[in-house]
Amino acid sequence: MRVFIKTSMLGIPETETEYVAWQGFQALGYKPVFFEDEKELEGCRPDDLVVGGVSLTNRIMASYGITIPEYDYPEELTDYLGRRIWTDTLDSVLSRPESWPVFVKPVKDKVFVGFVLRTEKDIPRLRHAGKEEPVLCSEPVEFRTEWRAFVRYGVIWDVRPYRGDWHAHYDSDVLDNAVRAYTGAPAGYAMDFGLTEDGIICAALISALSLSRFSCPRFCARYSSSVILTAAGERRST
Repeated sequence: MRVFIKTSMLGIPETETEYVAWQGFQALGYKPVFFEDEKELEGCRPDDLVVGGVSLTNRIMASYGITIPEYDYPEELTDYLGRRIWTDTLDSVLSRPESWPVFVKPVKDKVFVGFVLRTEKDIPRLRHAGKEEPVLCSEPVEFRTEWRAFVRYGVIWDVRPYRGDWHAHYDSDVLDNAVRAYTGAPAGYAMDFGLTEDGIICAALISALSLSRFSCPRFCARYSSSVILTAAGERRST
């Protein structure tokens, strides 16, 4: 397997996320190849790993003939969601302001960033989405603290806080049980948890192709490798 990492015009990893991945793959003994232009990736194979932005990753996976699954809220996690969640269209949500505030996020990854729609002043945040855009809606909840759990082959490798009061701590039993309940899980993914006044609930599922920079470098490399290999039909241990 070869590893390609997107760089800026300066010849260094383009973002902090790419930099973390570069560190991680070096720690695993790989010698990542830097590239600036997508044309430099011609000849890539399905077992190669390309680190870059979401749109670039989607194009590369499509060229391999791999369909990237859409992440929502699987039925197995119903007991851990802590609020009502439903699907709708953006046009339907916008036509019923009496139902606001409501949390909305796109079914398709990265069409827009999920947020709580409260007033008409929030509508410009949806400018890149069409009226018939399918969305996931939920009752808004107030999180005191949020964490991201990184899961590989059904095992939590690490948990990192990313928002809220650092004094608070998660209930490890809830995290373990939620991961165990997610029987249809892919080889690798991240699960966000939040602390509300009623306890710990699952906030969201994150594709392994969109991991944030606060994952540890070694984990990021191993995690990404296993996912792309599994997606290519070559499941193996790293």
